[in-house]
Amino acid sequence: MYINPVKHGLVKSAIEWPYSSFHRDVRNGLYPADWAGKVEDFQAGERKAGG
Repeated sequence: MYINPVKHGLVKSAIEWPYSSFHRDVRNGLYPADWAGKVEDFQAGERKAGG
């Protein structure tokens, strides 16, 4: 779920999405703040529109 805003091009990294529980999990030490880093071209296997 953390990667969805990245996948949809809303942000470049998970930490940039302010509404995510990712921030809580970073505070609790479950993930580093740079988890998944910067994702330039995220392909998740979905078909592109019209293709």
